[in-house]
Amino acid sequence: AVVSPDASLWPLVCLGELHKAGALAGAEQLVPVLALHRFSEGAPGSGPSDWHTSTGFLDTLIGMLKRYGFTSVPVAALGAYMTSEDSKLLPARPVAITIDDGSASIASLFEPRAAAAGLSYAVALVTGWVDDDKPQVIDMGGGLTDEILTWRQTKALARTGRVEIISHSHLQHRYAKTGRD
Repeated sequence: AVVSPDASLWPLVCLGELHKAGALAGAEQLVPVLALHRFSEGAPGSGPSDWHTSTGFLDTLIGMLKRYGFTSVPVAALGAYMTSEDSKLLPARPVAITIDDGSASIASLFEPRAAAAGLSYAVALVTGWVDDDKPQVIDMGGGLTDEILTWRQTKALARTGRVEIISHSHLQHRYAKTGRD
């Protein structure tokens, strides 16, 4: 199989194969955490940076999660399991999905696919980048910029009941320059 350079898919493929082969029977509950950042339209590997996941790759990833029987779980459920070690708090094949930084591409490219697939996920915002109504543009370096979710968009995601909003930081991201203090 050809693997896209969009993101590190190998750990999830390996975990799926190990589950399928029964090699993890009796092992403690394993929960892969997929950490994504921003999304761009296109074929696998076509994103402008390593921080971009293309829609072609994303569609393949979501299909693979379904094919291997993974169920997305809220980060809060993962935290409850880690605290209690009560395996009944998680499905048989859980996966947690987090998306760092708060790119507006979450609302436009990821959320429609997540909604169609019934995926829950967490958005980890850099709260100092979020404005009430006007999307802020951050400088990612190397000539790349990214538009950030507004608070209005963030609240709309939270209202879906599938999306957790968590803190990434306030203004601690070293690479981005917004011009805001």
